[in-house]
Amino acid sequence: MKIKFLGVGSGLSTGLGNTSFVVNDKVLVDCGFTVPEALKKYDLLDKIEAVIITHIHSDHVGGLEMLGFYNYFVRKERIELTAPPKLLKPLWKNCLKGGMRHIQNQHGAPLKATLSTYFDAATSRGHALGKSVVQEYLVFRFNTTPHVPEKESYCLSIEDSSRTRQAKNGHLVYYSSDTSSVNVEEIKDHALTFHDCQLFHTGKGDVHTSYKRLLKEVPDELKNRVWLVHYGDADQAAALKKDCPFAGFVKPGQEFNI
Repeated sequence: MKIKFLGVGSGLSTGLGNTSFVVNDKVLVDCGFTVPEALKKYDLLDKIEAVIITHIHSDHVGGLEMLGFYNYFVRKERIELTAPPKLLKPLWKNCLKGGMRHIQNQHGAPLKATLSTYFDAATSRGHALGKSVVQEYLVFRFNTTPHVPEKESYCLSIEDSSRTRQAKNGHLVYYSSDTSSVNVEEIKDHALTFHDCQLFHTGKGDVHTSYKRLLKEVPDELKNRVWLVHYGDADQAAALKKDCPFAGFVKPGQEFNI
């Protein structure tokens, strides 16, 4: 399995790009507003076959409008859109509909588009929480994770079923996405973790996991398999690197072969 990070920044980072990655050059995980440009930069824009969404914030879904228009008008094909069922309706109604509802067909006649005009989202609706979504031999499992109160947010477990050398439960990669908690059991049960990391700590009001909290709650013997993403400042991360017990801070464009 190959994972390439397009960006590693928080929603307020101006230089690191939105946290997003591509699996095996085909499956895009999260599509924030900086992602389409990054896909073009790394020659991946025409290779994406599916996109997976973990929650609805602009740094995770803000690039879907451009991606949908590009596939509809340029590639003239739909790609699969996968998200837990509770995300699909508000994704269209609250985020995409305003800009994508009204278009015209090839004859110039008005057309009222839906989410399915741009994406093959029908297969996503049948997947219950906790069950797997399959892309060829890649298996993606959603689970809820705390982020913003009363907001649906999910983490991902990724399995490459073509591999024989896997973690004991078959799952290779844990992606926390945006979360305010540290799930030690998920980290323990996966060969590699990409974890949300806020570089400052304010306390109970945090909706992201702080570096301070990760230091405290991730057991020392697991820290070297945890890579940090969704951080806000490259210089601050570099200053922490010297004494960082974790695997490191992921950089934009960094690849992992697992």
